Amino acid sequence: MYSVSVPPGGGFHPKLYLSLNSSSSPAPSPSCSLWTHANLPRSIIVDRFQLSLLHHEHRLGSPSTSSAPTSETIQFFGDTDLEAPVSRAGPAALLLRLRGAEGDAKGKGKEVEEIPLHVRYQDPVQDRWAGGERKDMVDVELEWPSVFWACEDGAASGCPLSTIPELSSSVPPSTSLHFLSPSAASLSSSTCPPPRPTTTVQIPTGVLSDLPYVESINFVAVWLGALWVARKAWTRSRGGRDEHKASKSD
Repeated sequence: MYSVSVPPGGGFHPKLYLSLNSSSSPAPSPSCSLWTHANLPRSIIVDRFQLSLLHHEHRLGSPSTSSAPTSETIQFFGDTDLEAPVSRAGPAALLLRLRGAEGDAKGKGKEVEEIPLHVRYQDPVQDRWAGGERKDMVDVELEWPSVFWACEDGAASGCPLSTIPELSSSVPPSTSLHFLSPSAASLSSSTCPPPRPTTTVQIPTGVLSDLPYVESINFVAVWLGALWVARKAWTRSRGGRDEHKASKSD
């Protein structure tokens, strides 16, 4: 069993916490490895370079101990452009190896993986408040990642590898998948893959009515900065001339 949470207040850089109960979800066989697969809406994205570094350093999941390259134990799909606004972005997906079956023997109990997320710039709204409700926060539904054992010996009663087609480049064709149940018991199902609950992520957005104030503040800040630079340059230039005159008089 596992659970997912995204604490509020993360702004443009929220974090997803994936909590696993190792004792309640043992590996079906020693050949299994534990993976997670996340579908991301177009409003939310992960930084592939940031997560690849964390994965390589064993701070996010665990690369395979076999000869398989690290690039096969963390993969990214779909739109990975960090700078694109939500109006020009598409959905994305993340596939990550968490650990092997040997992790069961360590008696970890509860494990927590922290996955950094980033949000795209949303379309601005006209006013911060309308009808007594705040409008400068957008609610985005994020589907829980799926968590599953990938067993290379084809352990019985599992789902076929085609359930997560992105995994096919990382494991043998005979691999079977065994999905962990989310903590929301009402969603338990024997389908492949089982249904997943969602969590709400609040994303701040721009307010068009604030634009005149922002432009005025920027204008004043730019001019004050320019005056400060000019004053420093004039003071230094004058000091240099005074030193030159003093040296000639000596």
